[in-house]
Amino acid sequence: MTLIGQAVSRLRKEKGFSQQQLGSMVGMSQQAIDRLESGRTGHPRKIVQLARVLGVSPDGLERGEILPATQAAAGPSEQSVIPLPAPAFSLGRDLPVLGRAQGGAEGNLVMEEGAIDWTFRPADLAGVRDAFAVYVTGTSMVPKYQDGDLVYVHPSRPPRRDRFVLVETSDHRGLIKQFIKWDEDILVLRQLNPEDTVRLPRARVLRVMLIIGSMDG
Repeated sequence: MTLIGQAVSRLRKEKGFSQQQLGSMVGMSQQAIDRLESGRTGHPRKIVQLARVLGVSPDGLERGEILPATQAAAGPSEQSVIPLPAPAFSLGRDLPVLGRAQGGAEGNLVMEEGAIDWTFRPADLAGVRDAFAVYVTGTSMVPKYQDGDLVYVHPSRPPRRDRFVLVETSDHRGLIKQFIKWDEDILVLRQLNPEDTVRLPRARVLRVMLIIGSMDG
């Protein structure tokens, strides 16, 4: 295990985060956090975000210079952490989960006005008003999304071809699909399992919202 891996593992556990939770807050997968902690990855690209969430300086984190728990009560030492400014996003569960989505049949997502659950906010949604998440049910978007996955939605970022989206229809139902294009007044989407093309008239589409990431269920 590397020094940075030891430091990340230790600080993550002290703060009570799982690898998935830490990853979602800094824009890394659970597998990437595991590789970092086990020493299979050296210098992570998200070192600044990791340091901010874990409450240490980036340089100190990379060198593994954290104050051991046994010395924490004794006061500062040469290896004391230099505190960073408070992060610009909450480390608590402040992102609302607004519904359960099913990628299969059309209209299996009901957009709730109030949260049915709360989850951690990933770094890419820090400061984004009206951002939210939904649970996936069903298997029509396997292998991209599995039953029980949590997907994070950016409500205002425009979708691009082949990106995955949450489509809200005019009757406040929706579906998770892969965005292909607008063909004049027809929204063209791709379903993965079974592979199929879905077409919706513009009059039925209220919003097309970009999915910026997910967490395994």
